[in-house]
Amino acid sequence: MNGKISSNLANECSKAHIRELENLSFAIDQHAIVSIADTAGDIIAVNQRFSDISGYSHDELLGKNHRLLNSGRHPQSFLLQCGRRLLQA
Repeated sequence: MNGKISSNLANECSKAHIRELENLSFAIDQHAIVSIADTAGDIIAVNQRFSDISGYSHDELLGKNHRLLNSGRHPQSFLLQCGRRLLQA
């Protein structure tokens, strides 16, 4: 296989993998509450469902710690419901 064919094949495989990852990401975003934190526990990414359920915008969540969710903004019953949902997942 010459270099050009090999390069084209690698490029097509990369595109296919990117499409697959985009499809998986879309499916997860439609059905799951997702937040990603760094090693210090600060939120670095959230999906729209996380924002909708938490009541905070994407921008309000970024850089904050998950303790923000227990800031008194929501009643204890809401936090318990969130915990139960997480355990069911």
